Amino acid sequence: MILVIGDSFSYGSELPDTVIKPYAINNTKMDPLLGHHDPRILPPASKFAWPELLAKKLNDRVDNLSIPGGSNSRIFRLALNASIQRSYNIIICAWTEIARLDLQYEEVDFPVTANSRWYFERFPWLNDYFRYHYNDNQAYQTWICQVIALQNHFKQINQRFIFTNLITQEHLIDVKRVDHLNKRIDKNHFIDWPLMGMVDWMGDCDKGPGGHPLELGHERIAERIYEHIRSLSWLS
Repeated sequence: MILVIGDSFSYGSELPDTVIKPYAINNTKMDPLLGHHDPRILPPASKFAWPELLAKKLNDRVDNLSIPGGSNSRIFRLALNASIQRSYNIIICAWTEIARLDLQYEEVDFPVTANSRWYFERFPWLNDYFRYHYNDNQAYQTWICQVIALQNHFKQINQRFIFTNLITQEHLIDVKRVDHLNKRIDKNHFIDWPLMGMVDWMGDCDKGPGGHPLELGHERIAERIYEHIRSLSWLS
């Protein structure tokens, strides 16, 4: 079994089977302030997304815990918790943008980003948080510490893992302040760190209105990760 945890690129947003159907809204207790953005009405992760395509290439099954807008703190939390409970053939953490929060409401993960204006209506304090308390340097350092801690944990328990990134984010911060942390990243298990991520791998493929890759983009992402896994001699 492969475990994948990421954001909308790993979930498969805008692929045919993740479009929210009217019946899903009618049969679900939906928060009126959130509307279509209420995560409780989300369909399961797409069968056309790269995690499923990769699993087929590896002749394996995948447990895809990705959600649109998922945060790095959520990825860290779920990956650590899952790896303590059982072992996987591979755990893939598809890290995302740093300006996201790991928020829960009524025991449901709510994917809050700096641009999630619909959540600001439901949780008014978010506006003040991002305006007065959030900064990229602190968020980046928190993320890199999570990456280092998780990779060291996986090595300690002999759990195979792959890290990917959505986009390079070093342009957001003062690199010199985090250079000592960046040097601790295991590049053998973090594909194309720190120069490229999934946005680069999908290339000029067709995209949905929200900018997410469609089928060809997911095929390219799956192929890039598969090639890296093969380079590690993990294929039997």
